Amino acid sequence: MRVLVVDDEPLLVKSVQRVLVRDGHEVVTAGHGGEALDVLSTTSVDIVLSDVRMPVMDGVEFVRRLSGMTQAPPVVLLTGYADVSDAELRAEGVIAVLGKPVEVAALLETLRRCCRR
Repeated sequence: MRVLVVDDEPLLVKSVQRVLVRDGHEVVTAGHGGEALDVLSTTSVDIVLSDVRMPVMDGVEFVRRLSGMTQAPPVVLLTGYADVSDAELRAEGVIAVLGKPVEVAALLETLRRCCRR
């Protein structure tokens, strides 16, 4: 499975990338939502893991822009902030929300569950 990881924290991106590659996934990365849209214009992915709070374009705006794409990939949002509600994000088309720091087992199970759909 090809996963796009979108986060402005390079250490988190490297950590998630290492876990996903070890689990057999191919990983593409972006530092914010705008960069992720650029990546998606040239690369197809099976799923997106995106932070919510990022500079340039946050995760919620990124999801809103994705909803206009034909065959947009499913999105799982990662957030460390309690003020962003699951209901608000799911209304934007997000299929799962995981808290940061994300547990490896929960992340991998979420990816498997989401891609079975």
